[in-house]
Formats: sequence, C-alpha cells, structure tokens
Amino acid sequence: MRHFEDPDSQLDKVDLVAMLLDVLQATENDVTSAEAEYEYIHALDLTADALVRVAEAKRYMLEGLPGDHPGDVLKRHIQTLRLRSHKRQKEA
Repeated sequence: MRHFEDPDSQLDKVDLVAMLLDVLQATENDVTSAEAEYEYIHALDLTADALVRVAEAKRYMLEGLPGDHPGDVLKRHIQTLRLRSHKRQKEA
C-alpha cells in the first residue's frame, strides 16, 4: 500500500475500511462453485477473527499495554490466507 507523506492527501482509515467492504460486496456478484464459496466463508471467518485481534492490539498499543503490533497481526493473517490460497490452487 502506498504511504502518503502529505497529511492533507491521506485517506481516512475508516474510509479504507469502507473500501475493503466495497470490495467484499463486489465479490458477491461472482458466481462460483459451492466448494469455493465455503473456502470464501472460511476466509471471511478467519478475517473477522483477525480484525478483532487487530482492534484489540491497536487498543492495547494506544493504552500503552504490552501486546502484538497491529501490523504484525495483519501480516500474519495475510500470509495465512495467501498460503491457503496457493495450497488450494496447487491441489486444483
């Protein structure tokens, strides 16, 4: 993701979350096999759990409590999803 140097040009983080949901909504128009849909549902479940952990990590960080860095939680989750996707593609 591009990092913005000019504070006036930064996208609001809440807007970015809304954009993520826009992307998810767009995927609902795609018709795929039932197996692919179950994989997608599982990925959504894992992502929901990861987002809860990111929010918790962010809250801890803001309160000065020890814990995982939010970015680290996201990186691990992204890697997990990509590994699952690559494994599934190899099996197909």
